[in-house]
Amino acid sequence: MNIENTSIFASLGDPRNTRVTYVQPQRGPMLVDLHTNPTADSPAAKVLAMRLLLLSSGQAIPFHVHHRKEKIYILVGNPQQSGSLEVIMYEKDELKNYFLTKIGESLVIPPGTPHAIVCRGGRPFCQVSVITSSQDATDIQWEPGVEILLENEHLKAG
Repeated sequence: MNIENTSIFASLGDPRNTRVTYVQPQRGPMLVDLHTNPTADSPAAKVLAMRLLLLSSGQAIPFHVHHRKEKIYILVGNPQQSGSLEVIMYEKDELKNYFLTKIGESLVIPPGTPHAIVCRGGRPFCQVSVITSSQDATDIQWEPGVEILLENEHLKAG
């Protein structure tokens, strides 16, 4: 995993990406529940949720924050088809970019940490396993103005 300090604006204007389409994941082909059912013999299963997120190259999930739940992103899938996942986090008063480039690489997002993700890398899509420490679907706060970003089909770089 590589890390770079940069601003969100520099990241979205990155020459590696000529087009960014903002999306909000919805259950269906883009976001599939892998495990959300508690079992009597597993106390952790009552709170943990595991989902598969499929993003097309150039798709971005805008900044948002989960106040109570921790999240883990794991890059999964076929190495010949999967692009890299850029995770942009606001940590300690600065934006940091993390790049998951190899299948199996992971990144933990602590509770209360604003973050965004972008599928990059010139491959058709990114498959990401998302594990969260809560099944509470209401624990999400989108950045101000996300609705405007989602209404735009894309932003041109540079």
